[in-house]
Amino acid sequence: MTYRIRPGIVLINICGQNLLAATRPVWEQCPRVRKIPRLWAACWKIMEDGKTDQDVIEAFAGLLQKKPEEIRPRFESIFQTLEKEGYLICEDIDSKKETQETIS
Repeated sequence: MTYRIRPGIVLINICGQNLLAATRPVWEQCPRVRKIPRLWAACWKIMEDGKTDQDVIEAFAGLLQKKPEEIRPRFESIFQTLEKEGYLICEDIDSKKETQETIS
């Protein structure tokens, strides 16, 4: 499973507070503006350019000089919470590869 940002969700900073908010086209899926901690905002910033949760794990593993599998559990709850609330989309990479191979 891979987590990606739902298109139309943006990270904004107001008075030093990090907030996730939906743009008009996705307001129905995510009507709530959500305040998030700095660590979550850092994860979001990494993912903004089409990157995934794996890129976040690799970035923090390098920064903390730890193995990705050592830090993954701490970040997994962040991704699961944001996916449950609709801010992230969970994709099955294996089925996506199979679909692309079938089309080719």
